[in-house]
Amino acid sequence: MDLRLLGRESSLTEASRLHSLLGEPGGDAGTGELAAALSRGELTCLVADVRGRLQGVAAFGTLPSLYTGRLWGHIDAIVVRGGGGPVAGPLIGGAVRSLTAVGAVDTSVALPEGQEAVERASRAHGYGDEELRLFVLVEPSMVPMARHRGDVEVRAASSRDAGMIAALIRLFADEYGEPSAADAASVLRYLRTGRVGALVASLGHEPAGLLAFSTSYHPSFGRCTTVDDLVVSRTARRRGVASALLDQALGRARAAGAARAHLWLQPGNGAAEALYRSRGFRESGKVLVRHAGSPPVQR
Repeated sequence: MDLRLLGRESSLTEASRLHSLLGEPGGDAGTGELAAALSRGELTCLVADVRGRLQGVAAFGTLPSLYTGRLWGHIDAIVVRGGGGPVAGPLIGGAVRSLTAVGAVDTSVALPEGQEAVERASRAHGYGDEELRLFVLVEPSMVPMARHRGDVEVRAASSRDAGMIAALIRLFADEYGEPSAADAASVLRYLRTGRVGALVASLGHEPAGLLAFSTSYHPSFGRCTTVDDLVVSRTARRRGVASALLDQALGRARAAGAARAHLWLQPGNGAAEALYRSRGFRESGKVLVRHAGSPPVQR
């Protein structure tokens, strides 16, 4: 088995081979779009060739995490012919090693429904420290904008908001009983990075909530937006803040031409699930997380 990275120097022929594999599970992105995403560095793929035939691909990348203050590695798609077999394990292991080499501390793998063989291979490589529910919104452009209370103001975050954002992130972490390294300095580093952003909400002149989001390129569906963190202060809950933040984020996804929106949800968060479902999100699988200190990646 030959494992190779496809990146900026990839040819149109390689993009065409990739498209032929991704088209099997219903991919929407065309060959030209894939080639352009590779050349711009929006997409990195590890492909597996067996006797000269493309048998599988893992698409992955890195983003800064506002929640952890560290670099996060995300494996967005693993597609293998036949659903799994001996190809999934080497692809996952190779992707994790590549992500670790560029400084990713934590990594996640998105597993749509029906990927049992890929899930087994992921767990064999240390995934499963956390298991989250994956929700997907197809075609954000079709979601109508809702009307909100006039006293909820949502705007793009700026450097002036760094301290307030750090406090909200620490509140979020505390409610899940987890430590958070978020501080004003880590928030400023996050806000200066491309492909990520944050919205802040206020009620009157009081800080009320935060939504962090990121954009990435999915090899099957094209450009996607992910809702990374949605936090509302305790005193502002049940006053329309979360829905105003979410709708503003979906509006930005529409403006950016996102084909899909994704989010991950902790089990048991019924209020958040009801909000997401009201906007058209549907559960579509799971996300497994691998934190620093997990067993070494198998070779």
